[in-house]
Amino acid sequence: MVKRYWRVAVIGLGVGFFLGAALFGMMAVSGNPDWRGYLAVEDVLRSTVSYGLIGLLVAAAAVVGGWASVALLDRRFERRPSMRVSLASVGAAAGTMLLGSLAGIVDSVQGSASWLVVIVGIAFVLAVVAAIAAAVLVSYAERHASSSSVKAVSQAPDGHWIDF
Repeated sequence: MVKRYWRVAVIGLGVGFFLGAALFGMMAVSGNPDWRGYLAVEDVLRSTVSYGLIGLLVAAAAVVGGWASVALLDRRFERRPSMRVSLASVGAAAGTMLLGSLAGIVDSVQGSASWLVVIVGIAFVLAVVAAIAAAVLVSYAERHASSSSVKAVSQAPDGHWIDF
């Protein structure tokens, strides 16, 4: 399983970091112009890396969820590739929702003003994005695995057709 999906994990973690950093970029560009005026270069770099690390954490939860669902339900790759794509998508969404739910519960236990509903709502949006990314990456991995496992067929001796 690691041999087939290690690229998915590496690319997925990179995409998670990039999307987290891009989220800060979109917030900074579309945000309050007065707020942007107070940002120094160090603030922008620190915030970009911080949002990227949060994206990396969400991507790690999605990767763990996707791998766990495929490992639990199709360990020997006996099902169709489309079923593994579906399993990975559902697992990635479940891993992301689990992380968001845990973050919401921790937030509600720590503070007086609970942001549980907002955090779980954001986690739901992230779970949809994680499921789509997992479906795309795993379907690519499945196509790559099926195309690399096809063996070359030698021609029939003397070029004659063989009746089956």
